[in-house]
Amino acid sequence: MKNTARLRWGSGLRSIADDFAKQYNLNQAVSKQSEITLVVSNSQLRDRLANQIPQQIAELSKVDYFYFAPSLPKVLQEEQEFSQAVAYLCAFDNPEPDKIECVASVILGAWLSSDKSNVSLRKILEKSRQSQPSYIRYFGSQVVQIDPEVKKILAKIQGFTYSISKGFLQWQFANGLEEGTLPYSIETEKFRRFQERVKQNQPMTFDELEIYF
Repeated sequence: MKNTARLRWGSGLRSIADDFAKQYNLNQAVSKQSEITLVVSNSQLRDRLANQIPQQIAELSKVDYFYFAPSLPKVLQEEQEFSQAVAYLCAFDNPEPDKIECVASVILGAWLSSDKSNVSLRKILEKSRQSQPSYIRYFGSQVVQIDPEVKKILAKIQGFTYSISKGFLQWQFANGLEEGTLPYSIETEKFRRFQERVKQNQPMTFDELEIYF
């Protein structure tokens, strides 16, 4: 990724063309099929570089444009594919812009605070999910269930309903007069502690339950 209006493929040691060729050779050595992409923040530069890809790396390389802005909301607004990708990671169906921005901010924070020389995308995602709130969906293969005793307690609270979506408990009270989402997913230690508090205190009304959210 290069955020500059002046850029060229170059030739020889440490040029972008040389970096791409070496990355391709490395991928071949470990039997990894991949496409190597140069991402720039200037559409005219993208067009020029795409037409000037050196012959020796032409079959394995491409150039993409990604909008640059000093604020994350503006990037999400302009880059719809990026916004849709973040929305997919979100714990909500059809998430509002503020929820998409929250997820993007958490992921960006996890990336900035990580050792870039040795980190996988999975580790970045796992680190992001440790934040609160993260609102990043649960991707585990294990099906996590709510404690049966907690289900019975919640079922007795008049006007209160809930559902589990993408690993998060989303609730409503009084036909949507109030609603929300617990800021931690159901497989976490925080959710386990939430359930223990509910079982210990046996709330009978929404006001009594709400203090544990």
